Amino acid sequence: MLDQTSPRSRQLSLVVGCIAGLLTLVGCQAPGQRLAPTEKADLERRARNLLLEATESEFDDVAMNAIEALVNVDPQAGIVNFRQAIESGSSPVRYAGLLAVGTIRDRQSLPLIRRCLNDSEPRVRLAAAFAALRCGGSEQSYGPLLANALRDHPDDKVRATAADLIGRLGERRAVARLRRAVETDKSPLVVMQSYAALAMLGDEAGVDQLIMYTQGDRVARLIALQTMAELAIPRTRDALRDRLYVPETQQEHAVLRLIAARGLGKLGSDEGYDAAVYIAENAAELTSRLANPQDQANERMKLLQNASLALGAIGRESALPLLSDLARNDEPPVQVAACYAILQILHRAP
Repeated sequence: MLDQTSPRSRQLSLVVGCIAGLLTLVGCQAPGQRLAPTEKADLERRARNLLLEATESEFDDVAMNAIEALVNVDPQAGIVNFRQAIESGSSPVRYAGLLAVGTIRDRQSLPLIRRCLNDSEPRVRLAAAFAALRCGGSEQSYGPLLANALRDHPDDKVRATAADLIGRLGERRAVARLRRAVETDKSPLVVMQSYAALAMLGDEAGVDQLIMYTQGDRVARLIALQTMAELAIPRTRDALRDRLYVPETQQEHAVLRLIAARGLGKLGSDEGYDAAVYIAENAAELTSRLANPQDQANERMKLLQNASLALGAIGRESALPLLSDLARNDEPPVQVAACYAILQILHRAP
């Protein structure tokens, strides 16, 4: 775990500062105990406020995760923050802001979006094209930016980003273009992301390939499972179950199990609940074999983040006490994931 007196720890006050009040609401609740309506309302407000503050974090991953969380649980509350992110000095945060306004079709952001079409970072330019198309821009004006990047850009990460954004646009006409990328691109990353994009567009071959990739190498498994978890495709249920019940307890397998639990949760199954609770409560032990203390802290953070996301997708109100404890974690990425999960549960609770 990070030393509380380290320079980085001292810089975490933006997110940590408002967490104490959040925790006092449910931190002492017995597992399974239901909250009163007023407690739920206060908990929801505090969790939302933390996410709003986190969008302005100096740490890119914290800001990006908070933006993504707000897009999913309360986009109306986050619109101003999304627009501010587009003007950030950080290109990853600009990318996240553009993705957010495009996802929610915030047409009032079009002037900001158009300015980013000339951004110095190619992936930000692609996100601007995506956002412009989602907000009513013409296919002739902005579509070629994504299509040409997928076909011709020398950086395979940029090509993979183009494939992902094309899939997010949801246009079935793009299936042929993505199939050509699968057939011609030499980069495994681009091929993998193109299959994921095909699955986003409902292409059966893309879904089949994702299922096959769950048995592939580490990167392929990760991308496949994350895509399956986000899309919640019923036909992937058995593949998610297979990964959930892998017996190994090493950190890598634990993360993949949590992603599978999240995907099953989005499909309406809570069978990953016990695994998510166990991994969250035993994250320190599961990462203790790593020799480097910093590696232990980083890997433990991944487990806690993914456990929070799994519990949020599963949606059991009995997870709120554990999630409030996770929100007390020293690492803002864990706090953001826990608050996102809290809002998911409260928004779906009867």
